[in-house]
Amino acid sequence: MSIPSALLHRFSFSVIGDDGASIERTVNGPVIAVVQELAPVLHAPLHGSGCVAFNALAAYDHRRAFNPFDGRIRIAQRFAIDWMRLGLDRCLFHGEKKRNADFYSYGAEVLAVADARVSDLEDRVPDNIGVTERKSRLITVDNAVGNYVTLDLGHGRFALYAHLQPGSLRVKVGDNVKAGQALALIGNSGNSDAPHLHFQLTDGNSPMGSEGIPYEFETFTQLGVIDGPDVLDSGKAWPPNAGEKPVVHHREFPLNNGVVTFA
Repeated sequence: MSIPSALLHRFSFSVIGDDGASIERTVNGPVIAVVQELAPVLHAPLHGSGCVAFNALAAYDHRRAFNPFDGRIRIAQRFAIDWMRLGLDRCLFHGEKKRNADFYSYGAEVLAVADARVSDLEDRVPDNIGVTERKSRLITVDNAVGNYVTLDLGHGRFALYAHLQPGSLRVKVGDNVKAGQALALIGNSGNSDAPHLHFQLTDGNSPMGSEGIPYEFETFTQLGVIDGPDVLDSGKAWPPNAGEKPVVHHREFPLNNGVVTFA
C-alpha cells in the first residue's frame, strides 16, 4: 500500500430540528500534506543542562494550533517546542517574574541546528516585560513570532527561532551558518507570555504560512519529566522522581515537559 500524498478531513453530522425535520451537513476540513521523507536529524537549538521542552509532542498548544493564512488553514507549529531553562536551583525563575531577567532562559544563546543559510529575520520588536497576560499583548500576523531567525536547511526545510531578544541577532539574511553557531539570544517578544525559545521546523519560509514537519535531535540526555508547568509556575523547584536516572537518547524527539541536557 502506497503512502498518500495528503490527508483530507471531512466532518458529517445530522441534527433533528424542533419540527422533526433532519438537517444533514458535511464540512470539509484542511488538506494536510503527508511528509514522505525520513525526519531530518538536527543538532541542539540550545546548549547546557536543564532545558525544558514545554508544549512538545502531542501538546494541544502547538499540535492543534490552526491558523488561516492566504485562504488556507495551516499548522506551522505542529511539531514546535517552547524551550525554557532551569537554573541551578531547578526553578524557571527567581524573584517575582516582573522582569525578563528574573527568568533563567532570558539571554541564553540559541544555536544553529544544522549547516544552513539565513533566509529571513526580524530584530526590531520590543520585548514584553516579565509574565504577561494574552489580553495585554496586541498581536498581529506580522508580530506574532516577535524577533526571529529562519534558517533554510535545504530540501524544502526551514527552522524558525522565535521570540528572540531585540538587538541580539548575530547574523543577517544570506549568511551561511554552521551547526552549533550562536544566532541570537532568547527574549520575550511577540506573542510570548514569558521568556522562552519557540522552535519549529516547517516546509516553507513563512513562520505561519507553512506546514510543520517532524524532526529528530541527534542526541540529548533526558533527566526526567515535569508533571506539568503548574509545578514551576508558582516558583517552586522541579522535584525529580527519586531514583530516576538520566537516559541518553539518539535520533529522537523529546517528551512533552521533558527536562534534557544538550551537550
